[in-house]
Amino acid sequence: MKISLLALIVVMLSGSIRAELLVYRETERATVTVAGRQVTLPVTTYIVYDTVTHFIDVIGAFKAGPNKFYAITNSDKYLVQHGIAGPGGNYTVLARTGNTNDDPDTITAMYFAKGRDSVLDLGNGNTANFPRSLKAVTRAIQLSSGQLGTYESSSTVLFQSTETTTANGNGDTAAVVIERIRQRLAARGYVPVP
Repeated sequence: MKISLLALIVVMLSGSIRAELLVYRETERATVTVAGRQVTLPVTTYIVYDTVTHFIDVIGAFKAGPNKFYAITNSDKYLVQHGIAGPGGNYTVLARTGNTNDDPDTITAMYFAKGRDSVLDLGNGNTANFPRSLKAVTRAIQLSSGQLGTYESSSTVLFQSTETTTANGNGDTAAVVIERIRQRLAARGYVPVP
């Protein structure tokens, strides 16, 4: 009897601890200044937020001349704060700061995105109160080949309903979603950042 009760508890809990993912696409126009030059780069980033572990996995892609690159980062260092009362409802903020403790080439870096909460369909019969869209800013001072440089951008972050529905409907992990996007980028000629 004890074993069957334990088995029943495990089965019941396995459904409740299953990851629920939110997928967003960020479109930014970054201005990079280094070694007396200034370049504007369009950057597309996919953000996958796991509502259970509170980890954020990210894959970003950009073109530099004829070259196409992508980079994958995973972090539990993002702050995701709900319940900020504002005009018209509650807001959620995603924020991350970094320094040389995180990466020796980063002097200081800050990411801040804010959006008003709404009810989002997760595609598995559940919903979540998160923003449909967010406005974000990024500012950083970094070393690049021994030269000080800056990275500055403003961006829009949009909820990806189809990607979210597919991920949660399949029971995917964030790593699976990132790999699916990486494969699409690789098929279009993108390679990892050297």
